[in-house]
Amino acid sequence: MYSRKNRSAKIKILALLSACAFCIVLLALAEKAAQKRSASVEEDSTDCELEEAVPAEEEIARWGEEEGEEAANPAEAARYAARIAAREAAIPQVQRDGAGGLDVKGPYVHRNLAIYLVLGEVVESEAPLCTLKRAMNEGFVTVHETEEVEELAIENKSADYAVFVQAGDIVQGGKQDRVITVDLLLAPSSGKLPISSFCVERGRWSRRGEESEEVFDDNPGKVMSKGLKLAAKSRRAQGEVWNEVQELQGKLRRRVNSEVCSPESMSSLPLAVENDRVKQSTEGCIEAFMDLPGREESAIGFVCAVNGVLDSAEIYGFRSLFLDLWPDLLMAAAVEAAAEQAADKGSPWPAAADAAAFLANTDRGEAKDIRVTSRSRMVERNLGKDVLFEYRNDSTGTMWLHRNYIRK
Repeated sequence: MYSRKNRSAKIKILALLSACAFCIVLLALAEKAAQKRSASVEEDSTDCELEEAVPAEEEIARWGEEEGEEAANPAEAARYAARIAAREAAIPQVQRDGAGGLDVKGPYVHRNLAIYLVLGEVVESEAPLCTLKRAMNEGFVTVHETEEVEELAIENKSADYAVFVQAGDIVQGGKQDRVITVDLLLAPSSGKLPISSFCVERGRWSRRGEESEEVFDDNPGKVMSKGLKLAAKSRRAQGEVWNEVQELQGKLRRRVNSEVCSPESMSSLPLAVENDRVKQSTEGCIEAFMDLPGREESAIGFVCAVNGVLDSAEIYGFRSLFLDLWPDLLMAAAVEAAAEQAADKGSPWPAAADAAAFLANTDRGEAKDIRVTSRSRMVERNLGKDVLFEYRNDSTGTMWLHRNYIRK
């Protein structure tokens, strides 16, 4: 009897040891699969093959097909799903429905530019979030030249930061300077994604000076006139973008009574804006308004008016994002005001109530969806004399991170 019990115990021990050995083999296979995926990512980073983002469940299924039998292990599949979920959870979310609850304070005036602060409930991101300029300066976002004028590739290599890319961001370098035409919130470790663009440097298709022609070196700022914004974001026409660039350069040339185009590239918009006399023409506005958002703890955006006429507005889901973007937003507004400056500013300055009305009725008009990735989209809404661009990064359609209003 004792012998039978002893044999039974031995059998149980052997079964347990076999199960442990089986688990060790499965873990080894999982490690091998992870190494294979890592090697594949490193190989992919050397070229410019673009892969559009897909929902997490589709990505898991596709991974399973690629890994074959090694992906059949439910435990490994679950771990992979958890990693995907964690990556998506790192994308900041904010919910602001409609324009209700927003107040407008102003105008604050310098010469022919007026700023109105948009005040609202302050929401901050729980996940780390930064701007494209900072990400490019610190080297963890790369914008790749694709040799396609209307499409670039962008990649976030940071495992921690999500990066906000705003329509109107200029990237300098490559084979010609470009303007990005859609908003995009890049997830950490995003991989290469396509992003739409237009050229803002008509006369070049080669390396410039010491700049790389394979990647873009800098995000010097944002497009500066509402005509250029509408050409790139609404009418989406390369010819019109070039015409608007040329018109803006001409206005700046007349404003400063000097050539503003750079000998390095006469057609480059960012090089024209870097002209010393153009910078001097904007210094007063920048000094007058630079600390303005810091005076109001609930400032989440602004409206601007030029020559007494409402021009545009930018509102953000996160106050910190607005503050980080403010220097470039202010520079763009100051350049436009300098280009449009006249002897007489024109109409009386709109009241704060007029600026608030500019932001109202966001649900009117025909809406057009612009798919950015499978997880995010821009909505363009024609409001008659105004147009609204809204970036949403959630499939429910109620969550937005950025709104841009432009008076046509």
